[in-house]
Amino acid sequence: MSAAVTWSQASPRGRRHVHACCRAASLLLLLVVSVCPRQPVHAEPPHQPVNLSFLHPISTNRDPGISTNFRLSILYARAGAVRGVDLGGLVARTDGDFRGLEFAAAHSWIGGELRGFAATGLVSAVRGEARGLQLAGLVNFDREAFTGVQGAGLFNSVDGEIVGAQLSSFFNLSGGDARWLQLAGVANVCGDSLIGAQLSSFNFTTGGLTGLQVGAGNFASHVYGVQASLVNLAGDVRGAQIGAVNISQRLDGVPLGLVNLSEENGELDWLVLGSNLAAISIGVRTAIGGLYSMVTAGAIDLHDDRSNTLMLDWHYGWATELTPRLRLGGDLGFVHFIPHPSDDPQVNDRLHFAVQPRIVAEQRVGQRIRILGGAGASVIWNEYSKQATSDTEPLVLLGISFQ
Repeated sequence: MSAAVTWSQASPRGRRHVHACCRAASLLLLLVVSVCPRQPVHAEPPHQPVNLSFLHPISTNRDPGISTNFRLSILYARAGAVRGVDLGGLVARTDGDFRGLEFAAAHSWIGGELRGFAATGLVSAVRGEARGLQLAGLVNFDREAFTGVQGAGLFNSVDGEIVGAQLSSFFNLSGGDARWLQLAGVANVCGDSLIGAQLSSFNFTTGGLTGLQVGAGNFASHVYGVQASLVNLAGDVRGAQIGAVNISQRLDGVPLGLVNLSEENGELDWLVLGSNLAAISIGVRTAIGGLYSMVTAGAIDLHDDRSNTLMLDWHYGWATELTPRLRLGGDLGFVHFIPHPSDDPQVNDRLHFAVQPRIVAEQRVGQRIRILGGAGASVIWNEYSKQATSDTEPLVLLGISFQ
């Protein structure tokens, strides 16, 4: 006989017990469902192909979250997203992404990404990543990365990295890496490394420069390329510094300037010289890796026999050590003559110049002292003009340098 008991054979008490258990299970399931978090449902924003606006919400659609393909406004327009053409009036606002072509008379604000072309009369701002061409009469502000070309009448500012070009009359700023070009009238600033070129009065790169800086003043933490300005400042340099004053932590390359200073591999000497052109000259010599520059000021012109003539000299050349104490080099120099005015018509009191090729030998006589001697020629022009005549004389010099 089977031990199984059918529902019909169960006692009334057993049936009531089963019903009670079922109700309890149903209530428990309902409680669990009610407290479990529901997945949010993202509804697509309403779409209106054409949106006309005078002063939002005075428009064909008052919903600020709509997406549209064509927007035309007079004073103020607002939409959630634009994919197409936006002909804005004074102010055009897009809370989300913009893809297409936009014109705004005064201000454009894009809360998402920009893809395409945006031209604004005064100020353009983009919170998301931007790609394309962004033009503003005054200022472009981008909170994230930018790829393309930025042009502004006053300045461009990008918080993230830049791939492309920034063009402005005053100032360009890249908060991250920059690639290709920054061109400004006053200053360029890169918050990280730059690969490309910075062209402005002042160029500043907190990271490394791989490429070119040209301006009145340049700075980079390290350089793989060329710095060209009146004053160049850098850490390690592998390339060239071209300017009046070049300063580096270490330079492996070419320093071309009046004063070239390198903390790790440079030399600095003070000079006292005499020659058959200038009776007495004092100045400074800086050298890096065999290349040297001499800048001196001299007096007493022995060529014209005038004691009241000032001579400013710059000689640039290369020297090599023949022995630990003997060095031999050659250089080419330029001498600028500033004579004292004279009423005598036979006396040349005009500004004039000379060019001097020289060979110079140096003998170390102490830890910090060298004796210099050399020979060459002085080609002297009597004035700065096409009608100037020249006179060539042999040159002999003798001097001392000390560190």
